[in-house]
Amino acid sequence: DEDKIHYTTDGSIPTIKSPIYNWIASRWWAARSDVLGTINYPIGPIQEDTTIKAVTIGPGKTDSPVVTFHYRVEPKKETTIVLTVDKTKAIINDEPFYLDAAPYLDLGAKRTLVPLRFIGEAFEADVGWNPKSGQISISLAEKEIILSLGRAEVTVNEVPEKIDSPPTLHSSGRTFVPLRFISEQLGAQNIDYDAVLGKIVIVK
Repeated sequence: DEDKIHYTTDGSIPTIKSPIYNWIASRWWAARSDVLGTINYPIGPIQEDTTIKAVTIGPGKTDSPVVTFHYRVEPKKETTIVLTVDKTKAIINDEPFYLDAAPYLDLGAKRTLVPLRFIGEAFEADVGWNPKSGQISISLAEKEIILSLGRAEVTVNEVPEKIDSPPTLHSSGRTFVPLRFISEQLGAQNIDYDAVLGKIVIVK
């Protein structure tokens, strides 16, 4: 636990004073406990082009050469999803997609509900369903949404919220969730609804 890899993410040359990530270096904790959390931590998710430089330093040994890693983040491509109320055919980036059950309008709340499976696939989110408790989990990146059948109370990253159109079990046997709420929580940039045509266009 004496040899440590020191790194930088700003392009500068790493030194013994640069951050490390080596939680097994227990003998090092007591001497630097006042700054432990500021210099011994992992590199977080890379959201933009980043250059990481690293060097191994150990007592009584020659430092390793500095190695450089270049990470390039490609711009995220927009995805366009087109749905129509009471129609099972959807369009995702100009490609047809057929739902197991058609979206429908909750007349009381004036909200569109869609099959849980579809919204998960369209947003590339992880979806969990507990048939015994009726609880639904939808996770994407650092966002986790927990909903329950028939209940307006939901949590987003453990923060409680209320929705005006709860998830429901459709006559088709599919679980339906509110489209706008889920889409916005999962990062949709724009949602347009044409009430005359019953068409919804989501850009994410």
